[in-house]
Amino acid sequence: MRVFLSLLGTGTLVFIYAAFIEIEWLEITTHRLAWDGLQQPIKILHVSDLHFRKVERRLDRTILAAMASLKPDLIVITGDSLDKRSSATSVRDFFSQLKAPLGVWVVPGNWDYWSEMKTQGDNRLPGVLDGLSNIKLLQNEAVPIAENLWLVGMDDEIAGQPDQAKGWSKVPSAAGVIGLLHAPEGVRHFTDPRARLLLAGHTHGGQVRLPFFGPLWLPPGSGSFVQGWYDLRQGTRLYVNRGIGNSLWDIRFLCRPEIAVFELDP
Repeated sequence: MRVFLSLLGTGTLVFIYAAFIEIEWLEITTHRLAWDGLQQPIKILHVSDLHFRKVERRLDRTILAAMASLKPDLIVITGDSLDKRSSATSVRDFFSQLKAPLGVWVVPGNWDYWSEMKTQGDNRLPGVLDGLSNIKLLQNEAVPIAENLWLVGMDDEIAGQPDQAKGWSKVPSAAGVIGLLHAPEGVRHFTDPRARLLLAGHTHGGQVRLPFFGPLWLPPGSGSFVQGWYDLRQGTRLYVNRGIGNSLWDIRFLCRPEIAVFELDP
């Protein structure tokens, strides 16, 4: 009986930590990279998998405060901003407060298609973001950000219609590219050697990770990618963000929500 009570007590403490503490415990990771051809350093703030709910979370305010203090030049959001039952009001309120000199750029994820929000079209994001001039949606599209720096944003690998030819069609031959995608398996659309940095989300880092075992489950579209850095080939690296929100269960264990900051140096 004593052993049972001890295990029960330990399990209760772990659940309380996972459901109420770590789930709100934001981690900011910082990464520095050399980028030839830039005229000045650029700070990029990468957020993913916000999974907005009907009610504002305390974490949402923490994220906004962190973003303001970091003063990024560029903000990128790699999909799943919406959830099954997101509130358009909360989403628009959050996004309306995002500002960066080089823009705020968003690509869609699977839940941006699957959300039950009532908007026109399969992808719910355009309807939600309509009228927010500070937010730009990239869907199989490329845009110049600075000299020798382009963004290529791809539609979602699972629910969307990614089009590599369309997405890359405007990119100059000598440009360096940051690729934005949601599910990491979408790296197949970034085989072009101009792709130097790929930013993804979707996996939530596993969300619940056990010591010596790793994640209990990863969503389809994750492939062999979980979190952090992956060298895909010479000159091309992928970073998989652990994301902010949660799916299936509102818990996180050994997998804190993350904002990633990338400092590009000339």
